[in-house]
Amino acid sequence: MTEKQPPRTIFIIWAMLVGLCTPFVVFFLPLVISTVLYEQEQNIALFIPAVNFWVTAFGLALLLTGLLLLAWKRNKNMYGVFGSLLVVSLISLYASSLSYTAIQEDQMVLQKFNKTHIYPWEDVEKVEYVYVYGANGTYYFTAINGDKWSLAENGVLDTRAKSRFYSRLRTYEVELIEEEIVAD
Repeated sequence: MTEKQPPRTIFIIWAMLVGLCTPFVVFFLPLVISTVLYEQEQNIALFIPAVNFWVTAFGLALLLTGLLLLAWKRNKNMYGVFGSLLVVSLISLYASSLSYTAIQEDQMVLQKFNKTHIYPWEDVEKVEYVYVYGANGTYYFTAINGDKWSLAENGVLDTRAKSRFYSRLRTYEVELIEEEIVAD
């Protein structure tokens, strides 16, 4: 048992560990990082877009690929490829924490990688809520300048958050249109 393991075995074991941990990391990393970095007292709700989860999965897939390449062959070129994959993987994991949408007391913040759009409630013209009875709906926002964006309803808008959100709409006199779509 005290024998030294060959490098191939070590890289395969690391690849297996990364592969086993990937589903948990993909699900929790964007949630935890966004909550830690962007949760503020004035937030009514913080939405994490699906792209964050996909970018995390991409980064971990690159790391897994690099480990499998090193298990297959180890030379200067492969170490260079692994180094490149590791750098791109780390950049992807960092990028997975950059996007979010925050509904706040006085504004909405839409952060998409390197662009931030801040819409004070005074600049929001209307909000349309489209839903099917018994299912989550989607909020479609329209700004006075014509910008449009949407937020799919999920568990983030609980009863308390939804009450605060609707209160903001009434306070700033934002038109709210609710439309139920009849399911076939």
